[in-house]
Amino acid sequence: MGFALRPASRGWRFARWWAEVARSCPRPGAISTVLVRPLAAALAPAPAALAELFRATDLTPQMLADPEARVTASQFCIAWAEALRLYGAHRPGAG
Repeated sequence: MGFALRPASRGWRFARWWAEVARSCPRPGAISTVLVRPLAAALAPAPAALAELFRATDLTPQMLADPEARVTASQFCIAWAEALRLYGAHRPGAG
C-alpha cells in the first residue's frame, strides 16, 4: 500500500506549502556570504593572506559586499579551512 496525496488531506496542503517554501529559497544548499565576511575581516591586516583566501575560494570583495550573494558548501568549507591556515601563518608574532 502506498501513500497518495489527496487534495483534501493535510498531507496535500503540507506538500503545497513545502513546494512554495522551496521555490522562495535562493538556492538549496547555498550559504550566505555574511558567514564568510568575518574571515576576510580577520585577514584584512595581511593583504597577501586575504588575496590568497580569495584565490583559493573563487570569491571576490564584491561578492562579500553583496548582501544577497551566496557561496556553495564547498566554498564555505574551503574558506574556513584556508582562513584558519592563513591566520596562523600571518598572525602577529608568528615566525
